[in-house]
Amino acid sequence: DLPASLLEAALPDQVKEMAEIIPLECVFRIISEHGGTRLYIPEKVTIQHPLAALIGLNHARSLCGIFSRCEIHVPKAEHVNKLIRNIEIAKRKAEGESAPALAREFELTERHIYEIARRFHDLTEQENADDNQHE
Repeated sequence: DLPASLLEAALPDQVKEMAEIIPLECVFRIISEHGGTRLYIPEKVTIQHPLAALIGLNHARSLCGIFSRCEIHVPKAEHVNKLIRNIEIAKRKAEGESAPALAREFELTERHIYEIARRFHDLTEQENADDNQHE
């Protein structure tokens, strides 16, 4: 499983806000369907509305409650898929898999594997520092 907190931390702000309101799985459906565009959130939705068909009526209504009459800039699915890939690489590298093996599997250079692992390690360290400050 991917650490949802890492993925959410790397997402654009409006998408993070959506993920606080509806499940991340629903956010991914919206990204898959509307990636690279602006998505208008109406004031109200019914079961026939395309957003309700995509993520369910209750989740669509939850979005309307917060983003009513707003346009959300939805990132391209490619961007999110790259984030998911990078989190998977960082996780597996942290678990001890070798950079050469990961580079071959993901068709990247070893240098890129190390850079991805470092970035997510730094992000995790920052999250831990933030958590410790709130205790």
